[in-house]
Amino acid sequence: MMMPIGMALLAQLESRSGGRRLASYGMALMLAIAYGANIGGIGTKIGTAPNSQFAGFLGREAGIDIGFLSFALVGTGFVVLLLPIAWLALWLLGRRDAPHADLGAAVLRDELALLGPPSRGERAVLVAFLVAAALWILGAPITSFLKPRVTAFALRSAHVEAGIAMAAALALALVRIARRPVLEPASLKFVPWSALLLLGGSFSMAAAVQESGLSDWMAHHVSAIRGLPLLPQLLAATCLTVALSAVASNTATIAVMLTVLWGAVPREQAPTVLFAATIAASCDFALPVGTPPNAIVFGSGYVTIPRMVRVGAALDLVAAIVAALWCALAVRWVM
Repeated sequence: MMMPIGMALLAQLESRSGGRRLASYGMALMLAIAYGANIGGIGTKIGTAPNSQFAGFLGREAGIDIGFLSFALVGTGFVVLLLPIAWLALWLLGRRDAPHADLGAAVLRDELALLGPPSRGERAVLVAFLVAAALWILGAPITSFLKPRVTAFALRSAHVEAGIAMAAALALALVRIARRPVLEPASLKFVPWSALLLLGGSFSMAAAVQESGLSDWMAHHVSAIRGLPLLPQLLAATCLTVALSAVASNTATIAVMLTVLWGAVPREQAPTVLFAATIAASCDFALPVGTPPNAIVFGSGYVTIPRMVRVGAALDLVAAIVAALWCALAVRWVM
């Protein structure tokens, strides 16, 4: 959603800069969209696929039900810490040919003026989103209220959060404005089905890794970290996860790492180590294959792999260290 906005902004800035191509600034802006999506998604339980995989795995293996707010307390703290570091790295890249600030401000003013006031449909979507977000934050007390009343299965916060999302979509499909539903059936073709299949495939792969015994074999080879203090365990987990994420998608990476680390670290430290690895899985900034946002902005034509590696490799290492330090401090207070 953000990349076309960024491309339109670049086109306006290049036009008003005499038609010269803003190579460094354009790459910085595209990477800012990708890195912002990667880092911002870490903040909440539904922000990125590895977060949901981690919550489901921990609920299944350890019986620990992580609520939306509990996850956000850890995830958002990490976002606040890493986002300024990513901004600094991209500022150093983009300042080489960045247009004057007054030119950028003028372009933004013109584009905002063209938008006009929000329509009734846009306001309806905003209200639905705000209500859904409020209910997600209150997911833990809602789950506690419903558990004694739902006896057909073991209700978890993940079920409640999924129900809230589906209810919001259904409400938008039923609300009509100007005799048309806000969310029309034709919108289903814009659902990222490939991403859903990728996520389902990662769950299947994780089950295969565990059931086949591969996870035990891998855990045996990394079992040396079992005797280490918590912080070195966290650093090993985050660095290994970031390295693996550089050559595999974040969903595939965390599917493997959850099962391997679960067998490689003591049970009392596993939730903290797995949380750190989950955060690290979304922190690949060096290659397009690491995360879907990286792959999307790579198609803009402004991002080149050599320069992306130079900027992203250092950011990968910093992110792994920050994730380890933050989880060592914060996870024990919410889990």
